[in-house]
Amino acid sequence: MGFRTEMVDSTTWEEANPNLWNWIRQRSRWVKGFFQTHLTHMRHPMRTLRHLGLWGFSSFVVSVGASSLMMVLNVIIWIMGGTYFYLVCKAMNRGYDLWEIIKGPRDWLSGSAVWPMIYYGPKQDVVWSSLSIAFFFVACILLAANLLFVLIHCLACLKRKFYYLLPCAILMPFYWILISIGAWKGFIQLFTNPFYWEKTHHGLTTDEE
Repeated sequence: MGFRTEMVDSTTWEEANPNLWNWIRQRSRWVKGFFQTHLTHMRHPMRTLRHLGLWGFSSFVVSVGASSLMMVLNVIIWIMGGTYFYLVCKAMNRGYDLWEIIKGPRDWLSGSAVWPMIYYGPKQDVVWSSLSIAFFFVACILLAANLLFVLIHCLACLKRKFYYLLPCAILMPFYWILISIGAWKGFIQLFTNPFYWEKTHHGLTTDEE
């Protein structure tokens, strides 16, 4: 339509949602709306591309569709990363060093180490070796992304001199786990109850006081 959106450099003061289940309901509604918005505009992707242009179309896909998908996949990525971390710890507990685990001992099927990270050829199972490589990269990306998120929020606290919020910034990985639970709730409702919108109860802080 020829309009543009700009950010106002100011602080928005509002009540933080203090109730966990209420917060999850709120996030589920947000993510469900994001998915619906993405699917609605992607019914005719070429038309959306013409309306938004290449840059606007790419921004829309990344900020609306991909971000919602990331929230849904986050729990799965945590499970994969946690599984690999467990297998690495189990192998190190049995006396293998990290390089031996990455290289993959030949007797990995006996449970003496994690799946080999390097596929040597026909003597190794290509399926399990490929899964191991996928698990390894997922674990690395999970670790790097969460460290980046923690760093960004710590820098935000330092810039605004909100030092008392630094412990909360360090707990950001738990925030993403919780928001993934809400995302799954909204994603399932997208198919089971698409016209239902969960309401958020406000004024809880005032009520408690």
